[in-house]
Amino acid sequence: MDTIGEILHPAVRESLKFLGFNNAQGVEIHHQGDLPARTGIGSSSSFSVGLINALTSLQGGFIDKKGLAEKAVHLERDILRETGGVQDQYAAAYGGFNRITFSKEGVTVTPVTASRNVLNELSENLVLVYTGSSRFSSEVSKSIVTNLNQKESYLRLMVQQVDTGEKLIKNGSLDEFGKLLGEGWKLKKELSGNMTTPEIDEIYSKGIEAGALGGKLIGGGSAGFVLFYVPRSRQMAFREVFKKLIKVFFKIDWDGSTLIYKEPSKSLGGSATLSFLGNAC
Repeated sequence: MDTIGEILHPAVRESLKFLGFNNAQGVEIHHQGDLPARTGIGSSSSFSVGLINALTSLQGGFIDKKGLAEKAVHLERDILRETGGVQDQYAAAYGGFNRITFSKEGVTVTPVTASRNVLNELSENLVLVYTGSSRFSSEVSKSIVTNLNQKESYLRLMVQQVDTGEKLIKNGSLDEFGKLLGEGWKLKKELSGNMTTPEIDEIYSKGIEAGALGGKLIGGGSAGFVLFYVPRSRQMAFREVFKKLIKVFFKIDWDGSTLIYKEPSKSLGGSATLSFLGNAC
């Protein structure tokens, strides 16, 4: 492949153009994900963040976390014209457990000042259950954006839950935070008639019956993973109920997008090998 325009992958093709690569010679990109794509966990934005990070390093440059997130947002929202939020790009670039504030002045990322033990316990009580379906998040996001003015009251309540959730975590009231996830899911379902499906509702009901204190569908809606808060004492029974579905237990990533290996080349015309972690949220 000689020209960038021949590349079929939209994010790869447009990233190379955006970052000023003149051709595709000498650049070989392989990508691999541990979880299904288009499932609402930020995998596409994590890929964009990691790709921009790696390509910038290949050029001999350095980009900080803020700049990395901003470039990924520009790639996905302005160049690729995908509909959606910008929280995933910042989460992937920064890592950690943060409060991300969006305003007319810009985006602010502030670490939540809870003890590491509390945050580790929180992650141990969270379980992702795969619904078995996927979608392009921009498709659901369009239906939300179309009716945004009519849903303002629900959005305001969801914003208020951020303050409540942060206080609960700082105080170590994790079970109450788990219940708050369920309240957030009720509000989120009001944003679009496409937010949930009968299959997702059934999985959610079974999860609560199996011991989860609360939960919500992750991402734009209609597919992907349901995030449940399940106290460790109830997780054995919970696993049994969902033994036929994919379950993911995870830990908080503290580093964000990371370049883990680089074999330098003398010029962009030579060969180069890069490995990076995108860290889906």
